[in-house]
Amino acid sequence: MRQMSGKKRVVMTGISSLLVAGLVVGNIEYATHTYRYDSKVQAMAANNKVVEQTASFASSKKKSTVSKEETVYATLDANGGVTDVIVSDWLKNSGQVDSVKDSSTLKDITNTKGNEKFTQSGDSLTWDTSKSDIYYQGTAEKSELPVGMQITYKLDGEEVSPKDIVGKSGKLEMTIKYSNTSKKQVTVAGEKKDIYTPFLMATGLLMDGEKFSNVTVDNGKVISDGDRDIVIGMGLPQLKEQLTSISSKVDDLDIPDSFTVEADVTDYEKVEAVTVATNEVFNEVGTDKFDSLDELKD
Repeated sequence: MRQMSGKKRVVMTGISSLLVAGLVVGNIEYATHTYRYDSKVQAMAANNKVVEQTASFASSKKKSTVSKEETVYATLDANGGVTDVIVSDWLKNSGQVDSVKDSSTLKDITNTKGNEKFTQSGDSLTWDTSKSDIYYQGTAEKSELPVGMQITYKLDGEEVSPKDIVGKSGKLEMTIKYSNTSKKQVTVAGEKKDIYTPFLMATGLLMDGEKFSNVTVDNGKVISDGDRDIVIGMGLPQLKEQLTSISSKVDDLDIPDSFTVEADVTDYEKVEAVTVATNEVFNEVGTDKFDSLDELKD
C-alpha cells in the first residue's frame, strides 16, 4: 500500500468526512430519486427510513424493526420547474406489530391498499396495522425535493422556449443542468460546515430516428437500435464544490453537473426521458480505504 504525505492524508480525511457526513444527512431524509418526463416531467424519489416499534407477544416484549420506503412523484414542466408533488409511503410491517407510529408532514393522507385506519396529532401518525404492511399516499410541498433539473433549448444557436420549438427544424441543443439543494449544517472535525448529500443523476432520452439525426452528447453516451437513439447523460450536482471546499487539489477533477445533447432535428416533438438520482452509489464507496487522490479520481 502506498503511503500518503501528511498533507494528502488531511485532504483525504476531510473528503471522507464530508462524504460520510453527507450520506448520514441524506439517509435520514431521503435516499434515491427517480425522474421521468415526457410532455411534462414526472419525478419519483425513494426514501428509506427505519422506525423501531415495541411489540408485545404474550407476557414478553420484543423489539421489532419496521422499515419505511418512500416514493415521491413530482410533476415538472418542460423547463424542469416543479408544479406538484405526490408522495407514496410503504410501512414494511408484515406480521410484526399491531400498531406503528410514523412521522409525516404530508397533506390529504389516504390508505391506498387497505382499510387500516390511523390517528394523527401534528406530524405524528399512529396506524392500526393488524400486523399488515401499510401503503399510504399524500401531497407534499414543492420545496421539499433535494434535487432538481433545469432544461434549456437552443435551435440554430438561438435559445428558445420548449413551446416555441415544437414543429421546428434545425440544429438542436438541449442542456440538462442538475441542482442539489440538500444543504445541511453539520460539525465535521470540530468545524461547522455546509454539507450536501452527494447524488449521482443520470438521464436517458429516447429520440425518434425519423425526427433526430447526428445525435451527440457530452458527459454521456449515445446508443442506437436503428430506429431511435437512446441518449444517456449524467452529472453529480454540487459534488465538486463540496470537495473543493476541502482542498484546491480537487480543482482538476472532472465532475460534471450537466450535459448537452446536440442533434439535427426535423419537425421537433417532445422527447420522452427518464432520470434517476441516487446516493446509494456513494454508500458503496469505501471512503476509509482511499489511499490517494488518484484513487478518488478513479
